[in-house]
Amino acid sequence: MAKPSGIEVVRVEGLSKAYGEKKLFDEVTFALERGTRLGIIGANGTGKTTLLTTLSGEVPADAGKSKWGHGVNVQFYRQEQQDLLAENTILEELQRAKITANQQQLRDLAGMFMFSGDIVEKKVGVLSGGEKARVALARMLLNPANTILMDEPTNHLDMPTCEVLEEALDSYDGTLILVSHDRYFLDQVCDQLLVLQGNGQWRMYMGSYTDYLAAVTKEQTRALEAKREADRQEKQRAAECQRRAAEQARKQSSKHKAKLPYKYQKMTIQAVEYEIP
Repeated sequence: MAKPSGIEVVRVEGLSKAYGEKKLFDEVTFALERGTRLGIIGANGTGKTTLLTTLSGEVPADAGKSKWGHGVNVQFYRQEQQDLLAENTILEELQRAKITANQQQLRDLAGMFMFSGDIVEKKVGVLSGGEKARVALARMLLNPANTILMDEPTNHLDMPTCEVLEEALDSYDGTLILVSHDRYFLDQVCDQLLVLQGNGQWRMYMGSYTDYLAAVTKEQTRALEAKREADRQEKQRAAECQRRAAEQARKQSSKHKAKLPYKYQKMTIQAVEYEIP
């Protein structure tokens, strides 16, 4: 494990990014302390990966800034595993991540990620997407930094490998910022969620994914109750307006009637016509 970072790992202030007229995120602001596990979620196209690469410094922000704290050492796990060397074997890639590890340590780690026996001698270039993902994860866990960024880490992984990853991250005491669509994985790993809502909007929620769902349900219930109350009050106002209009009409009718001579007030229309010379 790398040397721990300072207490404040990253501070983000007013971070914004758009492509043309499409706003991805606007004025994102937060600070993370050491050991926080932040999940970034949202619908496709809301800018999850872009936010991650903006934090890493690979993509410039349109406005705002992000600053890593004292002693922060960042490691970035990407979906595409660009850091792997195709000409290396699996074992050589693991060795490259940690030169001081002995062969048995490397083979034990490879076995955790379902690379056993002669399979560790396969070239990375001939591996499937899922196999490359497992190699990249094994490399990351072999020599972890005190802060890890992860972009869709469970893509291409089968259930046993996901469980290995969850166990490894559970014992990891550094800071984690990850993008994922895997709700179960988020629930097991994260304690905060940054939700990108589209059109630049975002919200921060404390707690697990289950806590987030409960908070959203509560918000929706409150909004529904508020709408029902507003509708009820509007109906009351409409009924009161109708009552007042009817009362005003009655008063106007009575006022008009009072202006007629008394004898005409008691007469029928025909009688009135008879009285007219």
